[in-house]
Amino acid sequence: ATGYNWIVPAGASIVSGLNTTSIVVDFGPAFVSGNVSVNGTNACGSGPQRHLAVKAKASIPATINGPLTVCANDAGVAYSVTGEPGVTYTWTVPTGAVITSGQGTPSITVSFGSANGNVKVVPSNSCGNSGAKQVAVTVTVCARVFGAIQNDEKVITELVNVYPNPAKN
Repeated sequence: ATGYNWIVPAGASIVSGLNTTSIVVDFGPAFVSGNVSVNGTNACGSGPQRHLAVKAKASIPATINGPLTVCANDAGVAYSVTGEPGVTYTWTVPTGAVITSGQGTPSITVSFGSANGNVKVVPSNSCGNSGAKQVAVTVTVCARVFGAIQNDEKVITELVNVYPNPAKN
């Protein structure tokens, strides 16, 4: 062959090497999957195309949705990312916190302890792990009033803030 015709999939572009035996390709953020194809050419015509199937790693989530400040020992706190088909999501939470449901999915539920830290997610697919996305979560001490039954009446549990802090009387 005296030349080469390269074709790259949507979302990819040839950076260098056009019409040579090798190319450098930029797979942009819009790339999902497709074939890189090539065929040789000479004065007699073109040879058959050869194809290489390529697939992108999972995208790094743009944001993690969920509260950035929680009360110590809060349970049922939800975090999520926009999911992609065929992607597994591996979550980590601060020391003392526990993922109570959703590990491997785009949404988790967390029971917190008392330590600040990061909620982090790493997407992965058959091509491997993508980069991580994380948010810092601050755990605060929240005053709580606990209910009791007095004179056959129920007292409802509520979250309260007392000011000034410290308070007197």
